[in-house]
Order: sequence, then C-alpha cells, then structure tokens
Amino acid sequence: MSVFGNETPGASRAVVGGYILGSWFTCPTDGTANNITAYVEGAARDPFKCAIYRRADNRLVGVTEEITLDGPLTGWLAFNFSEPKPALAPGTDYYLVCWGRYTTQYLYFDYPGKSGNQRISYGAWPDPWSPTIDPDPYAKNYSVFCTYTPVAPPPTRRLRVESEPISVPVTLNGAPVGNTPVEADVEEGTHEVGVPEEATAP
Repeated sequence: MSVFGNETPGASRAVVGGYILGSWFTCPTDGTANNITAYVEGAARDPFKCAIYRRADNRLVGVTEEITLDGPLTGWLAFNFSEPKPALAPGTDYYLVCWGRYTTQYLYFDYPGKSGNQRISYGAWPDPWSPTIDPDPYAKNYSVFCTYTPVAPPPTRRLRVESEPISVPVTLNGAPVGNTPVEADVEEGTHEVGVPEEATAP
C-alpha cells in the first residue's frame, strides 16, 4: 500500500458540519484508492463521510462509506471505498475532502497548505463541487490522507537498432532517440521505429 496526503494530526480544527472541507495533494503513481483517513472530532451519532475530487475540473472521483460515531471521538477515522474503487492517475492533483452534518463535528488541520471549502447541507455529494479556495495565509493542510494500491508498471524490453554501412537517425513512436547503433528501453507492446526514407531505398 502507498499513501498521499497529510498523515500528521493538526493542532487546529475547523467545523465540518455543513461544510465540505479538504486539501489537495498530488498522487505520485497510477493506483486504486482503498480508503481515506481523516483526523476528526465528533460525538455519538455524528455522521462523517469522505470523497475524492479531481482538482483540474472539480469532478467527483469517488465517495467513501458513511460512518456514524458510536461515542465521542477525537482521532483518526478510516473511510473505505466500495467496489469499483476509484482509479488514480500519476502526477494528478486531488482534493481529499470530509463532510459532516452538525456544527459539533470538526476536521483538524495545520498551516500552511492548499485547501478549499464548500458550504452545503449534508446529503448527496455534488458533482462537480464548487470550492472556495482558501487564500494564503489561510490555506490549510487538513489532516487527511488516501491509502491506495499502486498499479504495477508494464514490463519493459531493450530495443536495439543497427544499420550498415552508415549511421542513420532513428525515431521511436515519432520521437528522435539518436543515431544508429542506438538502444532504448520500451514498454512491452507494439511500437513504431522510423528511419529516413533514403536509408531504406534499394
């Protein structure tokens, strides 16, 4: 398993009842989201739930289960995704957000961070959401992180191109890779190797 987000309990707290609150973080690799863990505070019968939004277009990527507290809690709470679990793309920024019903519910945070919020009555997740971006120096680093399973990269092979009696430039999938003899590591599959037309003339 891998993690992206903020794994440190914050020293401050914000009301999450009636607000969708979250920070955005960059997912480093392809993966499948398993759960979101948030550092929250609430009382018995308080409901919480979490979600992932893509920062680029504010579209909903996935929603977790709802958890209703059995008793008072201040601490980490893990919210699982159901199948099919959300797919994550490498180098993509995602908002990890939390939502509650009552003004006695809190999500913890520290400064500085990159955060947004939407005031909205607790219910169905909006898609897209409409966050108000917290400006510096008020941007928060919420205590929320995503645990995900990385997708294994495809196997690679070493490709070698040679030519005799002269050296010629070579392209691989339309991009130059050098003059022969040349080698490149490529993912397993079909690729297009190009050389100048005069080099292949009879």
